[in-house]
Amino acid sequence: MEKLSSRTSALRYFLILFLPTAVVICGLLYLSHQYEQDIYVDNASTTQHILVRSLAQQLGNEIHSSVVPELLRLSEDPRLQALLEKPSAANLDALATVMLGLARNHHIYDQIRFIDQQGHELVRINGYGANAQRVMADQLQNKAGRYYFEDTLRLGAKEVYVSQLDLNVEGGEVERPFKPMIRIGTPIIDAVGNKRGILLFNYRAQEILSIIDSHGQNDGVLMLINRDGYWLKGLDPDHEWGFMLPERQGFNFAQRFPSIWPSVQSNPSFQVLLRDGMVSGIEVAPFPYNTAVDRYSTPRWILASWLPTRSLMQASNKNLPFRIMIGTVFLILAAAASIALGRGISKRNKNHAQLRKANQSQSELIDQLKQAQAQLVQSEKMAGIGQLAAGVAHEINNPVGFVASNLNTFERYVEQLLAALDCHERLLADAQGLDDLRTQAGEVAEQQDLEFLREDIGCVIAETQDGIRRIKRIVADLKGFARESEEEWGVADLQQEIERTLNLVNNELKYHCTVHKHFAALPQIECISAELNQVLVNLLVNAAQAIKDMGNITLRTGRQGDKVWLEVEDDGSGIEPADLDRVFEPFFTTKPVGKGTGLGLSISYGIIKKHNGSIVVRSRMGVGTCFRIMLPIAQRVDKANTEPAVVE
Repeated sequence: MEKLSSRTSALRYFLILFLPTAVVICGLLYLSHQYEQDIYVDNASTTQHILVRSLAQQLGNEIHSSVVPELLRLSEDPRLQALLEKPSAANLDALATVMLGLARNHHIYDQIRFIDQQGHELVRINGYGANAQRVMADQLQNKAGRYYFEDTLRLGAKEVYVSQLDLNVEGGEVERPFKPMIRIGTPIIDAVGNKRGILLFNYRAQEILSIIDSHGQNDGVLMLINRDGYWLKGLDPDHEWGFMLPERQGFNFAQRFPSIWPSVQSNPSFQVLLRDGMVSGIEVAPFPYNTAVDRYSTPRWILASWLPTRSLMQASNKNLPFRIMIGTVFLILAAAASIALGRGISKRNKNHAQLRKANQSQSELIDQLKQAQAQLVQSEKMAGIGQLAAGVAHEINNPVGFVASNLNTFERYVEQLLAALDCHERLLADAQGLDDLRTQAGEVAEQQDLEFLREDIGCVIAETQDGIRRIKRIVADLKGFARESEEEWGVADLQQEIERTLNLVNNELKYHCTVHKHFAALPQIECISAELNQVLVNLLVNAAQAIKDMGNITLRTGRQGDKVWLEVEDDGSGIEPADLDRVFEPFFTTKPVGKGTGLGLSISYGIIKKHNGSIVVRSRMGVGTCFRIMLPIAQRVDKANTEPAVVE
């Protein structure tokens, strides 16, 4: 019964300590994940908005800058005017020749036609490029009933009609395979102001759709919608052209995005974040209205992009496993600390009750026991923090080694303290008199060496905390080093990068090298700092390996005009003159097999070259080696250098 009560008390204290800690840990992890998701969504929103606007501008200029001027030039061609003044087979053939040449020189027209005011095709050129050909007279058709003929014929001089983007129809049926078309026409007016017909270009709208395809995204879809909401370029090719194909009439933007279609119709620019993705769009007038030059009958499209939620969340979820792992480690450590503290508190309360029942006169001894137990709780807490840091940075052997050793010693001390406490309890329960109790308690304290334990526990904890601080500093440098490994140009403090690298290679240097630093005041330089760190690591490790017993490594920096320089000099064995010209060759090394790949200096040379800098090496056998790096403060636009390495 007593054991059950003790376990219940320990469990109660465990829950009181662990549950709030777990809530805080999970809350912090959730907030950090949510923050990263919000940042990515904001960036994606800006990117999609810019993409849609730039593509809309490109679509607007695609035909307006080339097709419309070509149409108007042909409408004023002398051969067409000659045909209007004097209709004849010769003049008709001359016009057909001009139109045929236009079709062969431009691959963007499926048909070029001259239709008279009654709707009869007088000249029609089918195809483009080498396949362009004039249609025979007996195959020409009457287009009087087609919407584009009537709409174009109503316009005035130099006014341009532009049809909606639809599919080509031949013989009353949609031509297959599909031919997306835009018909661009202008009325033909003779010298006395009479309308004599229209000039019509069938523009191959696949050119526009190809532009959209070329801007396609790996993680999203670009869409083109007509003013009625039907797909011209959609999420699914089988849902496109529903306004022309009866079997697809149910597929449109309103059916796919019913909640936002009303606002899309009333807003020329929109961006909406839905549960399953982000929709961004803008209204596109492919042929801008310009009252100073021409007036166009202009269609309206909606250019939109669709970015699914899985793509939006992909980048932010990239670090989710790491966060879960860190959260799990924190929760395990919090649980372990809560169990230990709960047991300690429960046991302390039990001891207090037993001591009060045994003898109220032992208050001084009880105070001492409470103080010892409080120290135990604090020590266990510090051990938990040390274990956390060691778990995150398990690869840092030396600090973790002595932290682990101290924890083992501390565990032994705790066992001895607990053994002493157990013995005290038994003595208090069995003691016949106060004198006997004090005598036997003193013997136990001497036997367990409690005085030494009290003194040494503080030293053990202090040394453990120092090891934790070292681990945190090294982990911070390692994380910083990894975070900067993305190949992005930025500005960096060269001396700060040197200090960071020295911290990373400290284990290679501290046992047999003394580092001397002679730094001058330098401006920040434009560079890829992670790559410069790699160069510094290579040079420092090589310098350390060149020193056999004890030696010196000297680091110097300075500025020379619009460049900065860095020297790494050692007083090691030096490089053979015969090898000096080959130190930057790939796979060349003088180290024993298994000690080096011969790529370090070669890679370093490539990095310095990439930074538009130079690297110079001078060496004397038995005296030492010095590498001098020269880097520009600001990079050129091309960020590429052809200057070779130099040896002396």
